[in-house]
Amino acid sequence: MSDDWDDITEGMKVEVDNSLGESSRTPANNDSFWLATVIRICGYKALLRFEGASEGHDFWVNLCSPTVHPVGWCAMRGKPLIPPPSK
Repeated sequence: MSDDWDDITEGMKVEVDNSLGESSRTPANNDSFWLATVIRICGYKALLRFEGASEGHDFWVNLCSPTVHPVGWCAMRGKPLIPPPSK
């Protein structure tokens, strides 16, 4: 997302590694992603909420990490959008 830094706003959707919201909060490199909403931005980090998740399951992520992408990134690369296991 570093290429789109100026366009990142609260309320926007992103595609993110679907393992990030789990208790370990580390990507599993499983190559599957899900939609999340940017709830808050603090410097280079964002508080995200997976689509379909409740407020208590929000998680922080580094916006410059390779696990966060603009909407449409998965479709352009043939990667699946799969809900996290807890959804």
